[in-house]
Amino acid sequence: MKRNNFKIDFIGIGAPRCGTTWIYECLKEHPQICASKPKELAFFNKEKQYLRGIDYYCSHFRHCDENKIKGEISPQYMPAKGTAQRIKSYFPEVKMLAVLRNPIERAFSHYYYLRGGGSEKISTFEETLKNQKRKLYLVDYGLYYTQLKKYLEVFPKENILILIYEDILGDSVKFIQNIYKFLGVNENFIPQSVDKRINPPTTVHKTIKILKRPALMERIKQIPKAGLLIDFFKKRLKSPYLKPPMKEETRIYLQQIYKEEIGNLEKLLNRKLDFWK
Repeated sequence: MKRNNFKIDFIGIGAPRCGTTWIYECLKEHPQICASKPKELAFFNKEKQYLRGIDYYCSHFRHCDENKIKGEISPQYMPAKGTAQRIKSYFPEVKMLAVLRNPIERAFSHYYYLRGGGSEKISTFEETLKNQKRKLYLVDYGLYYTQLKKYLEVFPKENILILIYEDILGDSVKFIQNIYKFLGVNENFIPQSVDKRINPPTTVHKTIKILKRPALMERIKQIPKAGLLIDFFKKRLKSPYLKPPMKEETRIYLQQIYKEEIGNLEKLLNRKLDFWK
């Protein structure tokens, strides 16, 4: 699939920990949509990937039928500098999806995701916020208005569908069908993944894998009182993953950081976001 006969119909630009993996799974199921393999190509924001050229990018869509629309979701695109211009240079008419979550809850979720994956060595959320490198992922990724403004300077507003993550909890079918409508495919399709929990926190995901390995489980059962531990994890996995509550002073600190951003976003969307404040 070469550059001269290749185009992308949609790109999910962000944000991280805002349900983009769930959206990807729902898009993959639609009979008129072909999503990239893998989900996150990180082509336009990572120099090493970008320098591999557009034919390399095209190679992630070799499995796609010509009669389907094509796209990818890389949530790192929205906060990355210069990404909008790079996308515009190759796909000037592409449609984009930006899903946004309460930036405070997004940061807290990202912290536990990093920590669960073993990449976060700092013991508390508060200490992590003091680390400038980690602060980029936790705090700066929630500066949605600042990031979207750069895209709106390059693309017309009608090319960007801005979604609110919390709307998934209210009506997940309506949420995904709104995306289908924006992309110009059959909006009445209901994917099987619409009510599934996708991409759980890494520690939970690893525990599920352990519980599904019979040989390992038999060895664990030989440990005294291991049964009590196994029962505990099985019960835990049946309920939503629970995190310790955020400290109130930390929440107030983040509210001050995001106050102006949320206000500007409300004007852009013509929608109140009081449930973020």
